[in-house]
Amino acid sequence: MATTGFWLRGAKGKLAGAALQKGNDGSTIIREVVTPNNPQTEAQMIQRIMMKTVGAAYSAMKEITDHSFEGFKKGQATMSEFTSFNLKTLRDKVAAHVGDDLYELNSFTPLGSRVFVINEYQIARGSLPEIKTEVTGEDESSPGGLMALSANSYQAVISDYGLQRGDQLTFVVITANANNRGHQFHFARVILDPTGSDGEKLPLSTAFCGSGKVTSPSWRNEGEFTGLSYTDGKLKFQLGVASRTAAVGIIVSRKGSDDQWRRSDCTLTILSQSNGWSLGECLDKTQQAGFSAKSSAYLNNAGTNAYVNGNGNSSGTSSSSSSGTSGGNASGPSAEG
Repeated sequence: MATTGFWLRGAKGKLAGAALQKGNDGSTIIREVVTPNNPQTEAQMIQRIMMKTVGAAYSAMKEITDHSFEGFKKGQATMSEFTSFNLKTLRDKVAAHVGDDLYELNSFTPLGSRVFVINEYQIARGSLPEIKTEVTGEDESSPGGLMALSANSYQAVISDYGLQRGDQLTFVVITANANNRGHQFHFARVILDPTGSDGEKLPLSTAFCGSGKVTSPSWRNEGEFTGLSYTDGKLKFQLGVASRTAAVGIIVSRKGSDDQWRRSDCTLTILSQSNGWSLGECLDKTQQAGFSAKSSAYLNNAGTNAYVNGNGNSSGTSSSSSSGTSGGNASGPSAEG
């Protein structure tokens, strides 16, 4: 891998056995194209890479995603649903680009790595009203998540989205590392129940936010916003390092009269897909380390092929450091309840 000179700046595609692509800093990078000996083996490796990508995402967001799918028990059942749904979504993304340059298809985790990269993951699903989000543009000096809101009040949140007093909003923000490879997961809990300093219930006309924070917070609220403001019909929220906001979402939660927890749908809204490694890079790392996919014939799996860690070096096991992830919780506690 090398950075090209000015005469190839901005070029994309293939050239004399090499692939040209845009680097994270805007430069043009040239890479050798590694041709697989067996196309079927390449397909198997792509499947493994997709599974690794989704698995790393689940692990990074586990404090939320192990109980965020309505109707599924916390833990294994929810994990299976998260993995199954998002793996299909990622597979559809790859299938839509069959025949395209795999170095242009971004946001994948190399085999052997645990680094969390972002895609448009569904992180919650349920029957409650959905709150759709936006992300401010990449040219913003202080990007953040946006939620449409008719007025700065608890009542507006409830009326605009068909919610009720006592509902929980879990604000989710994912921030990128400086090199855009590896992300941190942040979240904060806000209960739609404005409460006075002595514990009395305040009217829903109370302002929702002011001075960068939630006003009249419920004692159940947890997590600190980096920024929270209301302007021109939109609530802007930030968690973690605001300048590195990469994806956002909001989950609504409510305990039903049957003591079962309800959730809303929530799919991450992404600022950019140019994060992590491209699928082509992941394949290169895998093949350069001599990895071969398992054979479907049980007796035909002898060998010493290693997995590949996030730096492209071989490793005797599939585990490696979780550099670039926050372990799931960077700014708040569990969102259950």
